[in-house]
Amino acid sequence: MMEPQLKEVGLIDTSQAGKSVFKSAPTGSASARRLQIRESVSWSICFGIVAAITGALLIYRIGVTMSVITSIMFCFSLAGLLFFVAKGIRLSRSQNVVVPSEVPHLN
Repeated sequence: MMEPQLKEVGLIDTSQAGKSVFKSAPTGSASARRLQIRESVSWSICFGIVAAITGALLIYRIGVTMSVITSIMFCFSLAGLLFFVAKGIRLSRSQNVVVPSEVPHLN
C-alpha cells in the first residue's frame, strides 16, 4: 500500500556538491573589510585586557584563590589575543574578503 505512493513521490536532490559555502568577493566593499578589521582589533583589545589582568593576578599573586582557573583563563585569553591579532593582520594584507554565500531558496 505504501510502495505505490513512495514511487510516485520523486526525490529532489537539493545539495550542491562541490560548491563551497564561502565565496571570495573582490575588495569592492572596502567598508565591509574595514569593519572586519575593526572587529578583530576590538576583540584583540578585549582579550589583551583579560590576559593582562589574569597575568597580573598570577604574577603578583593578588588574592588568587583559584590559581588553576586563573591560569586557564590566562592561557585562553592569550590564545584569543593571538588569534585575533593574526586575523587582523591577515585581513589588512589580503586583497579578497571572504563573504558567506546566500542560502539558496528552496521552492
